[in-house]
Amino acid sequence: DNLKAKVLCIGQAGENLIKFSTINSEGRSAGRTGMGTIMGSKKLKAIILEGDLYSPNIADPLEFKRITKKILGFILKAQNTKTLRNFGTSAGVVSAHSYGDLPIKYWNQGEWNKIFNISGEKLKKKFVIKRKSCYGCPVGCGGIIEIKGKKPSFGDYEGPEYETIAGFGSMILNDNLESISIANNLCNDYGLDTISTSSVIAFLYNLYNKNLISKSDVDGLELNWGNYDSMLALIKKIAFREGVGDILAEGSDYVGERFNISKQDIATVNKLEVPYHDLRACYGMSITYAFSPRGPCHTTSDAFKVLRKENEIDFSSINIRKINLFSNDKKLVEYTANLQDYRALYSSLITCFFSNPLPEDMVQLINSLLGFDLNIKKMMKLGEKIFNLKRLFNIKMGITSKDDNIPEILLKPLNNGPVDRKTPNFQRLKQFYYNYRKWDPITGKPKNKKLKQLGLEKLNLKLKK
Repeated sequence: DNLKAKVLCIGQAGENLIKFSTINSEGRSAGRTGMGTIMGSKKLKAIILEGDLYSPNIADPLEFKRITKKILGFILKAQNTKTLRNFGTSAGVVSAHSYGDLPIKYWNQGEWNKIFNISGEKLKKKFVIKRKSCYGCPVGCGGIIEIKGKKPSFGDYEGPEYETIAGFGSMILNDNLESISIANNLCNDYGLDTISTSSVIAFLYNLYNKNLISKSDVDGLELNWGNYDSMLALIKKIAFREGVGDILAEGSDYVGERFNISKQDIATVNKLEVPYHDLRACYGMSITYAFSPRGPCHTTSDAFKVLRKENEIDFSSINIRKINLFSNDKKLVEYTANLQDYRALYSSLITCFFSNPLPEDMVQLINSLLGFDLNIKKMMKLGEKIFNLKRLFNIKMGITSKDDNIPEILLKPLNNGPVDRKTPNFQRLKQFYYNYRKWDPITGKPKNKKLKQLGLEKLNLKLKK
């Protein structure tokens, strides 16, 4: 009866140690890298949090109130806010397809004539019954849906986001939006990351349709492109480690090992499935995926959006400018790296990157709240320090420059669509990146001079032999 209590909880996927299980709360997920598996390994089902409401200490309340009001007004006027409030991230499905940003047929196809069947507009018209917002959020990008005209008996069903629609939709050529919504609900109920779950399933479909595996390898299921009944069956098999689901539960790289598939044909980086923004449509995403601290992650740097000429937010004050997304030059690398630093700061503040105040206003927000004395340059240096600190941790855990790579399946030029025959020169961009970051291209480790500049010289770790 205590409405103040909140719950962090895992599902059957976490209990069964699925490598990409989630921790869920309030309809939101700590989705990537298997955090739910950590709880499951400790036999921990849930954490209940309860406390008294209190007013946080604000260094400069009047200035904080002023800058908060200014930022709120800026966010509410943004076209991006209006779009997200209206359609959620599903609004990006059709536009991503038009840019070549949407992956199709497990990264092997450049365009798809059924894209409008899984659009955000169709989702809203057919399924959404009301909008939903995270606590205190002015955007409200969530959508509560009904499936088959029946309201859920317990709680609310949230509609699928962009990543989920891409994964259970275009990745397997499935244009049935109801099945995608059901898949989303199953993943939420079982506690499965929708990106890794859909990617490992799409990988299996790709192997099946290339005759690299047979029906006997997949428990007799028909995995023809677009077959959503088998997709839904595989989600349950994964959650409970049933049959082929026991193999899929270990992730795409493990599936590749079991069926003797080259790692160059698997859409993973550092053993994590790549999210659904095609690097052939924005070359900066090749750098983003190769160097994201937790594995490929589109929130570590949303270059596909920020660097695009249509982006309405001006990030030039932190040396991030709109650029030709098909550049193989130093400026693209510089802007992408700067965006990584800025988003590292965002993550540390637990700030949603759907709400983007001007960087100069972000500085004032941080200063008035925490009593800091930052300017633009100091704020960006703090973000760079955070990003390099994560790199040092990965170095300590065994990461080297040999792991800073992109598989060939993501670099192979497509022969149709908006990114027809386009692909980044990743090796060139990677060398530019090491130079800009002042990282050793042989070891992948930040150089001593850079560590000293960032105040991290005490963490000058010895590499594992």
